[in-house]
Amino acid sequence: MAKHGAGTTPAENALITATWARTMTKVIISRNNKEPPFWHVINFLGAGKQESKGIIDLLAIRKDHGKAGSLPEGDGFEIILIQVKGGKAPNPSSDDVKRLEAVKDRYHAKSVVLSSWKKGSAPEFRVLSELGWGEPVDPDLIFGKPKVKAKVGAKDQLTVSTKASGATKAANNRSAAAKAAWETRRKAASK
Repeated sequence: MAKHGAGTTPAENALITATWARTMTKVIISRNNKEPPFWHVINFLGAGKQESKGIIDLLAIRKDHGKAGSLPEGDGFEIILIQVKGGKAPNPSSDDVKRLEAVKDRYHAKSVVLSSWKKGSAPEFRVLSELGWGEPVDPDLIFGKPKVKAKVGAKDQLTVSTKASGATKAANNRSAAAKAAWETRRKAASK
């Protein structure tokens, strides 16, 4: 993979940033994947590792070990749709949000998540609700076994109740992990 900077075009830089944004999002999800049922992340790529057509960048799926309606225990799935933005990419437009909501409804996804990544830091995760994207949410509340109370609201939107100190500590740990992963990948790419 090429490096950012001199000799690369803006399009190449955008592809590099998008690739890193998806990678760092998957790193954070995998770090929260400590107990079954495990999340599996599906990456949708097109030709030349470019972004594929469609509004969904990543899909996180795991078995739902609870009773899922008329299905026996363990036959259902939890699905989270993920839109990934890297660098200075703008948040999804209002038309994009409508498309995300339509895909969520069609596949009965648990939630729609926006992952925003900037070089040198951990991605920020925001959950789409009726009020928009809202404040960043600790990914433990989305992809892990929550240590603090998280509940699903009336319209299957994730609402979160957490202590600021716990969320800050978790964010600092993720930021350090993201920086270490970034440095490892940078060294590997330079060889």
